[in-house]
Amino acid sequence: MSRIFNSELQCVVYELAYDFTTRTGTLRLPRNTHCDMHGCISLFQRIDDGVERINAFSGDKLATTYGRRGQDWVSD
Repeated sequence: MSRIFNSELQCVVYELAYDFTTRTGTLRLPRNTHCDMHGCISLFQRIDDGVERINAFSGDKLATTYGRRGQDWVSD
């Protein structure tokens, strides 16, 4: 699998997907990798400013979920 570093996310990214129906973004990262929260939110807000949730997988494991709470974002 190709290792592409994304400077906004500050990590290697394997896959990025967005579901416009559920307004949920998904990132697939290498195992033991985490992305920059602000960069991640900013990237998905450019895709859809109504994004509600972002799931980041580290390897096969869900590592982080960012969710919108009103105007704020929190990490679950």
